[in-house]
Amino acid sequence: MAEPTGLAEALEKLAKILAESNSGAIVPRQEVAQKLEMSPLDMKLEGATNYLSWSRRALWAVEQKELDGYLLGTVVEPGDKRSAEGKRWKVIHSVLMVWLLNSVTPSIGRSVEGLSSPAEIWKILSTQYSGKGNVMLIAQIEDKIRLLRQDDGMSVMTYVAELQALWADQDNCDPLELYDAASIESGHKWMARRRVLKFLAGLKGCFDGRKASLLHQPSLPTIPEAIAAMTQEEVRLPLEHADVKVVPASTFAVTERMEWGDPTKCHICGEVGHWKRECPTCGRGRGYNRGGTGRGRSARGRGGYSETSWGQASRGRGGYSGHSGGQRAHMAVAGDTGTSKGKVVDDVVYGDFAHWASTDEGATDEPDGWDWHQA
Repeated sequence: MAEPTGLAEALEKLAKILAESNSGAIVPRQEVAQKLEMSPLDMKLEGATNYLSWSRRALWAVEQKELDGYLLGTVVEPGDKRSAEGKRWKVIHSVLMVWLLNSVTPSIGRSVEGLSSPAEIWKILSTQYSGKGNVMLIAQIEDKIRLLRQDDGMSVMTYVAELQALWADQDNCDPLELYDAASIESGHKWMARRRVLKFLAGLKGCFDGRKASLLHQPSLPTIPEAIAAMTQEEVRLPLEHADVKVVPASTFAVTERMEWGDPTKCHICGEVGHWKRECPTCGRGRGYNRGGTGRGRSARGRGGYSETSWGQASRGRGGYSGHSGGQRAHMAVAGDTGTSKGKVVDDVVYGDFAHWASTDEGATDEPDGWDWHQA
């Protein structure tokens, strides 16, 4: 019965020895380096212009791995470098050094690669590029804020992002220094009001209506409230334009206005100085200038011209007729029998002349050599 008890005690002692040995086991360097693998930043330090954004991202990355103490210098190097803690510190030191050098431009990296620890590198970069107290950099940031406007094609959120980045640089380079709680609160409210006004002033003209409604309120909205109001207005504006009915192009078509031309312009040849009946380019037709001097119808052709002995002519529909007794219209009226007896009336002649208007009939052709100026 004693043997099992002795065996159990021996096994218990062996378990204790193994537990103590495991608790003091040294983690290999390769395993530590694998656990501390740092992802590269999406931006590199280029100088004072982007130090604030770069430093924030770098600090967030090391805090994620719980290594911010090594970067800020709060964790000191162990005295015994051969101990497990000393070896671990050396591995972390090397990983952070390489990561920092890969997170800056080559020119900046060459200037700090001779330093002995990541904390020293971090301090030198902060001193050189943080911009605190740099008057020229402060003036440059102020000018950028003053000139920044929402351009065409720029959304409200893009405009806000650029403006807030400049405000962050301004706070970093030229912080508002107040020493008691009441003054700090009042100073922050004063700064917030100025920034709301700057944000509204830089918006495009299509937001004027919404800006006016915000400025007519008893108190200014906060920056988040003003941004939310303008993003909602940005969504509403396209819907308002979509409600406008599109007027077809034919509605704006202008009809051609009839204008009276020169009364002495010929409508056949286009020349000025004579009428259509006197145009030399137009033939007179058969039956022109036939007839006699006397009463009655003097033209044997239809649509012709006849002249009295005194050279006086009277114009009627279908041609010209003349007589020795004065200017009287003497037109032929077509009867049922087809004869051509004249009916004289004063100034107005009644009859059916429509079928004569475009006829070209005559007894004989116009004699050769006729000068149309004789008319």
